[in-house]
Amino acid sequence: FGQYKGHGEPHESEPIMTWPLMILGAFSVGIGWVNMPGIYTGFTDWLGTRTLYINEHHPEGANWFEATEWEVALPGLAAAFIGIGIGWLLFSKDAETQAARDTFRIPGLYPLLEHKYYIDDFYLWIVGLIKGPIARGIDWINSYVIDATVNAVGLSMAALGKFVYGGLDQRGIDLAVNAMAGAAGGSGGLLRRLQTGRVQQYAGAFILGAVALVIGFALFR
Repeated sequence: FGQYKGHGEPHESEPIMTWPLMILGAFSVGIGWVNMPGIYTGFTDWLGTRTLYINEHHPEGANWFEATEWEVALPGLAAAFIGIGIGWLLFSKDAETQAARDTFRIPGLYPLLEHKYYIDDFYLWIVGLIKGPIARGIDWINSYVIDATVNAVGLSMAALGKFVYGGLDQRGIDLAVNAMAGAAGGSGGLLRRLQTGRVQQYAGAFILGAVALVIGFALFR
C-alpha cells in the first residue's frame, strides 16, 4: 500500500512464470463451479466415476441453494473475510520510508518468532537453575574424592619409598654387601701374612700337608 519508497524498481516476472500462475489462478477461481449440484454436472458425467448423478445423490439438488451446506460454507467465508480485514488493518498503513515498512512488527506474534518461541530462553533458564548445584557437586567430588585419592596414593608411595631406601637398601642390601666386603678384606689380610715369600716355608708346608694326607689315608681307609 502507498507509494513505493524502495531503492529498486518494481517489475513483473517473465511470461514463463506469469502465464502458469494465471492459468492456475483461473482454475482456482472457476474450478468450484464445475460439478456444482443444480448448475452443472457434466464433469462427473464425462469422468463416469460415479453411478449416481449429483442431482440423484441430492434429491433436493434441483435447487443449488437448498443443496448447499451453509453451516459449513458460512463459517469458512466468515474466516476468509476476517483474515482479509485483519490483513488490511495491519498492512494498509503507509510509512515514510521503505525501511520503516520493513520494520513492521505484529504485536505479540513478532516477538514470539524473533525469540524462536523462547525455547533458547527457557533452555538457558533451566541451565541456570541446575548448573550451580551441578558445579558445586563436581567441585566437592574433585576436592574430597579425586584429590583425596591422589594425595593418599602419593603419601603411600612416599612412605613406601622411604621404607625401601632406608630399610631394605641401606640396612639390608648395603649392610650385607659391606659385611661381605669386610669379610673379604679380613680374610685377605690373614692370607697375606701367610705369604712370606720364603721357599723353605712353602716346602715345609707342602711336606706337612703330604704327611697329613698319608696319615689320614692310613687311618680312615
